[in-house]
Amino acid sequence: MSAISLLPEETRPRVIGLAPTHRAVGEMQSAGVDARTTASFLHDTQLLQRNGQTPDFSNTLFLLDESSMVGLADMAKAHSPHRRRRWTGGVQWG
Repeated sequence: MSAISLLPEETRPRVIGLAPTHRAVGEMQSAGVDARTTASFLHDTQLLQRNGQTPDFSNTLFLLDESSMVGLADMAKAHSPHRRRRWTGGVQWG
């Protein structure tokens, strides 16, 4: 988060932390990240879409904690051809 705060405010991305458990959300929040559960985020996003709204995540950086705990169906909902992804950490665990 400290590196992002060095960016000029007009180019700074919105940072949203996503985690599978409330405990992990709490840890992200204690580090200064606006965080919520992955299920809550997906649910709220789907509600907006059902109501004809299109959420704008064009300048958003998502931090996905414990991605191995996210189910395939939820991971598929989160993917979009319009989003860039970078996978980091724990790759040796498959």
